[in-house]
Amino acid sequence: MAVANNNIPVIDLPAWEVLQPNPAASAAGVCMVNDKRGTNRYIYLLISAASFWRYDTYANTYQQLANPPGGTVGVGTALIFDPSQGTAGRIWALISNGTVAPTWQYYDVATNTWTSRSITNLPATFGTDAALSHTCSTYNAAGNDDYIYLIGNSATVFYRYSISGNSWIATLTAVTAAPGAGCALLWTPGWNTDRIVCIRGSATATIYYYSILNNNWTAITYVPATETFTTGSMVAQKGMTSDEIFIQKDATLRIFRLDLTDGTLVPVATEFLIATSTAIVGDRFLYVKETNGIEFLYLGLHTSVNFLRTALFF
Repeated sequence: MAVANNNIPVIDLPAWEVLQPNPAASAAGVCMVNDKRGTNRYIYLLISAASFWRYDTYANTYQQLANPPGGTVGVGTALIFDPSQGTAGRIWALISNGTVAPTWQYYDVATNTWTSRSITNLPATFGTDAALSHTCSTYNAAGNDDYIYLIGNSATVFYRYSISGNSWIATLTAVTAAPGAGCALLWTPGWNTDRIVCIRGSATATIYYYSILNNNWTAITYVPATETFTTGSMVAQKGMTSDEIFIQKDATLRIFRLDLTDGTLVPVATEFLIATSTAIVGDRFLYVKETNGIEFLYLGLHTSVNFLRTALFF
């Protein structure tokens, strides 16, 4: 049954709800992922190669799942959900810590199994931070369902993986400037099906978009561009039909909404209920749309077991 959001601006302010604590404190590279539409029941949490979980948004509980086949979780680890593969979707995982060779694999939701895939053409080590994006045709029919994109490693190299070919290329047009700590990569069909948005991170305010058709990068002008994004900054999309994305800024726990169409950046919430600790890389910021239609932002705090959510009031 749909529920109307009757919150009144100024009178009703964003309120945070404390959820079941994570099974272990977050450290560098620990990350969460869910279906980008926000309508799937589960959120998945990768803590280490021996600790992979799913959080049930209905029951507020965690359940441990099969371990990935290897890798060391640290700086350079990233996840992406892929609803078009398998019977219940897959989770693709780049597991890396910047000092040993990265691993690349997918988790099959229906079978609770992992499968290792090729890392050929990826660098010998991948660190600093990482971000993945998938142009999934389930999200939008215009997407090339075969491709997954990767940025990070404090390098301008832009990687693309072919699911069908189990192969990486590093020959796309390089990012204008190197994405580093706090970077993000988002296919934005709600704004433009040809564009993948890149938040550079690295203590800059720089945001670009990549044109899939033209294989080039363009800077995004937005106002005000006074905030910089660095270690601890995390990004969530408002579903896959909206032109809005949310940015959680580093250890300040301030949350902004970026409207890609009109180019405005406005604050929407600040998490002040529980103090966070040292900012770390690893995306633990998600959009969820419950069955009643109410929208939430879920947030895993830095260097902490604390997990919270707040309703989107406007």
